Amino acid sequence: MKTGNDRIKEINTCLKKIIDSDIPDVCEIVELNTGDELGILSKNIKLLFEKFKKQNKELIANQREIYKNGEKYRLLVENLNNIIFSIDDNDNFTYLSPSFESVFKSGPDQFIGKHFLDIVHDDFKHDVKLCLESFKSNSGVEYIEFMITGNEPVWVEVQLKKVFNTEYDLNGMQGFINNITENFAAVVA
Repeated sequence: MKTGNDRIKEINTCLKKIIDSDIPDVCEIVELNTGDELGILSKNIKLLFEKFKKQNKELIANQREIYKNGEKYRLLVENLNNIIFSIDDNDNFTYLSPSFESVFKSGPDQFIGKHFLDIVHDDFKHDVKLCLESFKSNSGVEYIEFMITGNEPVWVEVQLKKVFNTEYDLNGMQGFINNITENFAAVVA
């Protein structure tokens, strides 16, 4: 028969495993039904461990599900041909999806914080600026076509949606940029 000290060592070993996250499937605490204080303590520790393990399994399962869903949507966004973007209320980019690089030949990180008009060809900046202002004042367009900056002529269409803060003030816009160069060339030809 084990002594009280032996059982205390077993309890401490089990607790150390729990604390160190080396949690075994079953905490090996023996002689639970001895009826003395050590037996009651070891039984309560085992119950606590089982409750912790159940809650931890649920938490881990929930985290895995969230990760799996997040991964699914991240892949969806990254593999879209359309560029997803958001701009703040000063028209500076706050997000650009990875597909930005396929159209603009620059990484999206290089344009975060830059003004929306920085991607617009000089010949179209004035008109696009007016469209953005009109859209912000609720009287205007939600759809813009223009040529982007760069050496090659690339035509894009932009679909916009307003983003509001909790006080319903305009907080920026988000939308899609779609390369329509092939469609535009077919119409012109």
